[in-house]
Amino acid sequence: MNYYFLNIKRDRKSKSWEWLEEKRTAPIFFGHTRIHEILYDEIALKKKHQLHWTQIKDSRLFCELGRNRHLWPDTVIVTIDNGNVWLYRPAGEITEKLNETEYDGYVKSFPIEFLCDRKDVVDVPFILASMKANIYFSAGTFKQISNKYVGNILAIEHLLGSDLSNEIEKLQFHPLDCLASVELETLIAKIFESHECFVPAYRGGRLSGVDLFVWNYGDKDLDIDGIFIPKGEKISVQVKMSFSKKDLVKNTANYNIGGDQKQFDSYFGRQWIWKQIETNKAIRDWITLSLDWLPREILFLHNPALS
Repeated sequence: MNYYFLNIKRDRKSKSWEWLEEKRTAPIFFGHTRIHEILYDEIALKKKHQLHWTQIKDSRLFCELGRNRHLWPDTVIVTIDNGNVWLYRPAGEITEKLNETEYDGYVKSFPIEFLCDRKDVVDVPFILASMKANIYFSAGTFKQISNKYVGNILAIEHLLGSDLSNEIEKLQFHPLDCLASVELETLIAKIFESHECFVPAYRGGRLSGVDLFVWNYGDKDLDIDGIFIPKGEKISVQVKMSFSKKDLVKNTANYNIGGDQKQFDSYFGRQWIWKQIETNKAIRDWITLSLDWLPREILFLHNPALS
């Protein structure tokens, strides 16, 4: 199965409802570009139409899908906009039309078939609802959802009513992969709070290199499996789904905590997080509820203590 994410915007304005609900059509725009240029004339795209390489890549991926009928049965496209989530696939070949409605340019589009009813964003797994918080998806037009985003894929299959046990057999999976980045930050904050620390905010926002400040306001030093906080002192923490060595070299936080299983000095990964879950019922309850869309037996396979 191949999964894609489509943003439907023109002049920075949302057009998803108009095209998906009213026209039953998935479009891309890109000015006066033509389908044959997108597929075969990169020079024209760069020099004549002034497209960036990411725009070229996105538009070509869309046109190739619209031209290759054999791909459609194994395709799922996701669009998330204005509190709505749509899952669909192509139902006809891509065409182009000049001056579609008020648009001054060629609209490249194909008819679609919905794979399930439109969902309210509050009714889908948070990792899917928050996809546009990832700049890879929000800044592009048409992106493939690779196995790197296994949590998003499983959330999509959940909405389609698939047997997730079968899906997980095909994918490298760990329950932490099914948390959105803000959920992971929340989980880490709750772990510190469970040790009677004060965490003033669960996100660092635009604060460079730091996501959490943690204050040990108690009267005892804390050693949380290698993370040491003297009594009355504060530490800074950066939380990411995955760290590279380069991230750690340039990072200024006191501690780095991530959802992968890499092993670096001054880095606390997946094993550290699961150990905290194993030893704290409140944290176990939180992650079980956060991932309640995963079958319990699948969640427990990776952490027997959760049962």
